[in-house]
Amino acid sequence: MNMKYKASKDMTVQIITIGVVILFAFLGYKSTIGLINSNGNLTPILIHSSVIVFLFGTLLLCFLYAPKNYSINDDKLVIHRPLYDKYIPTDSIIEIRPISKSEMKGTIRTFGVGGLFGNYGKFHSNGLGNFTMFGTQSKNYVLIKTNSKKFVITPDDIELVEQIKTIKTASL
Repeated sequence: MNMKYKASKDMTVQIITIGVVILFAFLGYKSTIGLINSNGNLTPILIHSSVIVFLFGTLLLCFLYAPKNYSINDDKLVIHRPLYDKYIPTDSIIEIRPISKSEMKGTIRTFGVGGLFGNYGKFHSNGLGNFTMFGTQSKNYVLIKTNSKKFVITPDDIELVEQIKTIKTASL
């Protein structure tokens, strides 16, 4: 069995992503012009080259770690990302449930990305404590609790919760 679940980017993520890409393109263009006009002077070359590498690197890393979709195989939930997938074995899941926006209220990023290609990384909220999010929208929040970690995902289809519960029940 292999069930796929979409992870569509909501309007907020789309606007932030487009805005950051435009801003970075503008800054990259300005640094490229500065690089062209550096006349062999080492300081401007280093500064403008560093800016270009930083901008491109930030966009690339954020894209590579952003969640694209989710799937359930026979024994694991897979969070698909361009660089590498994150696997959560279904037998390690002790709780899975939809969570309300109120539980997400006051969420802060402790080491994560908030909008550029999605919302992912380490977060904290008063309702959930510390958790790792692999989200793309501000709805359909799903809490996945294992013995050692908490994850939050945002599939388009909340049926993912029932599918994992069915797998867990069948494996007992």
